[in-house]
Amino acid sequence: MLKKLSDSCLVVDALEPSVREELINNFCSRELTSYEQIYVGAELKTLDEIELIYNQLSCLIRKNQGKWTIFPASWHVPYRLCIQLSRKTRVQVESILVNLKEKSDVEKLLLELKRTLEFERELEMKFGGGGSIGDDIIGGGGNNSQKFNFRGMISSCFEPHLTIYIEKEEMELMQLLEKVVQEETWDIEEELGCHSENSVYLV
Repeated sequence: MLKKLSDSCLVVDALEPSVREELINNFCSRELTSYEQIYVGAELKTLDEIELIYNQLSCLIRKNQGKWTIFPASWHVPYRLCIQLSRKTRVQVESILVNLKEKSDVEKLLLELKRTLEFERELEMKFGGGGSIGDDIIGGGGNNSQKFNFRGMISSCFEPHLTIYIEKEEMELMQLLEKVVQEETWDIEEELGCHSENSVYLV
């Protein structure tokens, strides 16, 4: 079955580019449907839900990655599909960060940022290395070809919310300095007395 579909793609490849584009867009839309039904438009409010999103995406990729190989490599279907997944995921993650009811726990926020970076690296390893795709595919509308990577495509939305991490670091630094100052014995008179005695002895 997959062989027949792969041969059909070769026929499509010989037709007008618009036919190929329509086929790819329709395929990507169908692949994204199950993900969209679960997460797009859902009211997500906790950091824990970020991990659930990545689990869902990883499951979707593992389940369907085999059939993506029926398309010619020059079509870059896995790239294009995962780009769309990343864009939709960024919207969901950003929505979670914005809608958090309480001030985020710094350690938890950094943990989810780490998970996000790991997911981006996973996509990079599977679909981002050694290939190049046109700007028209990634939304630029041009014809220049460029190698694509997934780094920062989702994780960059964490940046505005890392202020609490910086504040925590500053607070811990100030507390440490205050502790050092309090524990220090500033016995200036005793030190001066020692210098005075030494001076008399030398004379």
